[in-house]
Amino acid sequence: FWSIQNESRSDTPEGQKLFGELSALAKQLDDSRLVTMATSCQYKDMCYGFVDVIGVNCYHGWYQGNKEDWMGELVNLKAHLKDNGFDDKPLIIAEFGASAFLSDRSFERQRKYSEEFQADLIEYIIKLLRDDDQIAGLYVWQYCDIRTAKLLERPRCYNNKGILDENRKPKLAYHKVREMFALFDEQKYAIT
Repeated sequence: FWSIQNESRSDTPEGQKLFGELSALAKQLDDSRLVTMATSCQYKDMCYGFVDVIGVNCYHGWYQGNKEDWMGELVNLKAHLKDNGFDDKPLIIAEFGASAFLSDRSFERQRKYSEEFQADLIEYIIKLLRDDDQIAGLYVWQYCDIRTAKLLERPRCYNNKGILDENRKPKLAYHKVREMFALFDEQKYAIT
């Protein structure tokens, strides 16, 4: 893939102009790859027509709502794409996840920043996406914790959504993702 944007202003006329030009340039320079993007304004996005694969970033259960909101989100998103003539394009969930601190284990599995919360949410979403034949792919955000801007919602000045910490030590979610992806491969490629 060539990705022309991630969570940019693709819901504005200026964004529409820019990303239309970027998509055309990417296809001109290398027509061997599909063009995609990752939007966080899925219901207002003005750039779906420029890409071959639609990517959506969504954080139900972390930034807003709860994990059960994912089911309704997928129904609404697919209906929106169909109503606007984009249901013929593959749809990937380009970002989802939750933050956790390594060694923050809790009997309260639903306490944010615990390893259990992160692992449970990611497992739920992977199962939901895996079982939806209209979802062409998914990407767990993210591989490892990384330094970021100093924000109140970013403890330690890190994006703590990694399934490994910044020293590449695995969190509980790492083991869950590994297990889920192994099952995914077995189900998809099983010889019957």
